[in-house]
Amino acid sequence: MFAIVNSTTGKLASMAMMTLLAIGFAGCSGDDGQDGAAGPAGPAGAPGAPGAPGAPGAPGAPGTPATPIALESCGVCHDAGSIVAAEDQHALDREMTFTVVTPPANDAGDLVVTFNIKVNGANYDNLTDIQRSVVFNGVGGVYTAYDLRNSDAIASLGNGNYTIRVTGAGSYIGTDSRYYFRLQSPTGVTPARRASVYADDAAYLRLDLASNQACQNCHGTFAGGLTSHHFNPFNVADTASSVTS
Repeated sequence: MFAIVNSTTGKLASMAMMTLLAIGFAGCSGDDGQDGAAGPAGPAGAPGAPGAPGAPGAPGAPGTPATPIALESCGVCHDAGSIVAAEDQHALDREMTFTVVTPPANDAGDLVVTFNIKVNGANYDNLTDIQRSVVFNGVGGVYTAYDLRNSDAIASLGNGNYTIRVTGAGSYIGTDSRYYFRLQSPTGVTPARRASVYADDAAYLRLDLASNQACQNCHGTFAGGLTSHHFNPFNVADTASSVTS
């Protein structure tokens, strides 16, 4: 920087100021330096409001129809011409029948009667425990059940035959009476069996009010186990009412 010696002090100051301004303007037009590194990410903002539901999608293709499996159908057993017989699959293994071999009689004051009992068509000899002994005695058309359990006894004679004796009950013979007995196999016999038999006095008068099939619809014709229903005991074809045992 040069100054004129003979200039005044004010002129020198003005020239100095102008010089400084020129230097400043020249500095502003230069490079301002490189950008600094990016700062850390800021915190996430609050979630926005849910958008509106979209339009329903197109219906899917139809599924494959179910196909019945023949082995699982009832028709395998029950249809006409089926390959398996329903009767065989549901057959009872304890079908019972009984007959009165010797009708009720008065033997020295005792009631005596003999039955034959078959299970699955074969004579059965193990029903030697009497659970019920009852006489249904009618007087003037009014019937009363009398429990004979305390004076009964049974003997297995073999070949499916049993004789039942009720001590002191011979006086019922010749009256309007039916004699009913529920029998079962004794403890230790397997499988356990239970069955009911009855015999009518020759003077029994009770009229039929229903068919025997009505009892069999519920009780069947089987010699049940000790806790099951058992053979149709009352033969509704010969009696007016079902009597519980």
